[in-house]
Amino acid sequence: MRCCPSLLSTPANKLFDNFILLLIFTSSVMLALDNPLLDPKSTEARVYGFIDLVHTVLFTIEMLIKIIGLGFFTNRFNNPQLNPYIRSTWNFLDFFVVMSSLLELVMPLFTEGGGADSLKSLKALRALRALRPL
Repeated sequence: MRCCPSLLSTPANKLFDNFILLLIFTSSVMLALDNPLLDPKSTEARVYGFIDLVHTVLFTIEMLIKIIGLGFFTNRFNNPQLNPYIRSTWNFLDFFVVMSSLLELVMPLFTEGGGADSLKSLKALRALRALRPL
């Protein structure tokens, strides 16, 4: 738990940020390559789905590291350089995108017939990841 604040406020922060930027880039490339007309049972669609799952897991881990390091609503470390996670507009957007991605992964488990048709609108939310480099 103590490594999360130090990861966000030391020179390790640059390495962490660069890794996240690489993830954002690869995620954006995968969003550009993804085609909604692909047969869901094709190898290409399965590979894209697996890569999307990996990105979702890694972005979730990034979000959790930031929440632990910064605090969600308040900063318990009394460090004026570290604002609470949810108070940043960009972190709020990040939280929304990660939660929509997690919802997209979990919803088919609870919907009848896999729920692929009912989740098409959630797939559009993944495009918000392109805003992350801002």
